[in-house]
Amino acid sequence: MKGLLVKDFRLFFQRKMFFILLLICAAALGTTDSGSVFTIAYFTMVTAIFTTSTVSYDEYDNCYPFLFTLPVTREQYTLEKYIFGFLTGIASDITATVVAVVIALTKGETPGIEILFTAVGVIPLFLVINAFSLPPMLKYGVEKGRICMFIIGALIFVFGNIIMKAGKSSDNISVISENKVLLVTIITAVTVAVVTLSYLISLKIVKNKEV
Repeated sequence: MKGLLVKDFRLFFQRKMFFILLLICAAALGTTDSGSVFTIAYFTMVTAIFTTSTVSYDEYDNCYPFLFTLPVTREQYTLEKYIFGFLTGIASDITATVVAVVIALTKGETPGIEILFTAVGVIPLFLVINAFSLPPMLKYGVEKGRICMFIIGALIFVFGNIIMKAGKSSDNISVISENKVLLVTIITAVTVAVVTLSYLISLKIVKNKEV
C-alpha cells in the first residue's frame, strides 16, 4: 500500500502548480466579501476531489493489469484511495486554514471561531464527497465518471457557500456550542457510515473488475 500512496502523491506533486494557483485564487476570493472562511471550504473541497482523478491515471493505457501483477491486493488498492483522499483533504484543510488566518490578520481582523468551525466542518464534507464520487469512477471509468465529477463540482460550490454562511452566523455558532456533543456524534456516525458503505461498494467493484 505504501507504494500506491507514493505513486498517487507523485501524481499529486506533478500538478503542484495547479494547486498553487488554486490556492492563490481561493486566497484572493477570501479577501473579498466572501470572507476568509471561503478560502478553506473552496480549496479543501477542490483539492480533495483530486483523489477521484487518480483513478483515471490508473485506467489510462491499460495500467490496471500492471498494478495488479505487483504485490498489491485489490483490497489494498481500494483502501489506499480512501486513505489518500483523507490525507490530501486534511493537508489541504490545514494549508487553507493557515492562509485564512493570514488573510484575516492582513485585513486587521482577529481570527475568530468561524475559521475553526469551517476548518473542522469541511472534514466530513470532503470525506462524504469522495465517498460518493469514488464508486462511480471505479465502476464506469473516466468517460462516464465525468458526469459524476460535474455533479460533485456543483456540490463543492453549494457546500462551500453553506459552510461560509454557517461559519459567519453567530446564531449557528451558539447552537453548535449548546449541542456540540450531540452534533459531533451525529455527524461522525453519518460520515463513518457513508464512507464505510462506499468502501464496501468500491471493494466489490474492484474485485469484479476485469483486467
